[in-house]
Amino acid sequence: AWGLAGEQLLAPWGFLVHTIVIAAITATTYRIAIARKMVNQYPWIYERAGPFHWRERSGGGIAG
Repeated sequence: AWGLAGEQLLAPWGFLVHTIVIAAITATTYRIAIARKMVNQYPWIYERAGPFHWRERSGGGIAG
């Protein structure tokens, strides 16, 4: 037994659960950061389409 919880220090199930939770948090915050960066860096091309997405502005962009 280890620590206050009386659990094993290197329990495989706990490691797997914590790894999945940390990976999900990382992927979520990465996607939010990329969406924010695209909209802030190119405001004349893109607009927010929710916390995870962006879309091209209608009539925006570079005229070809």
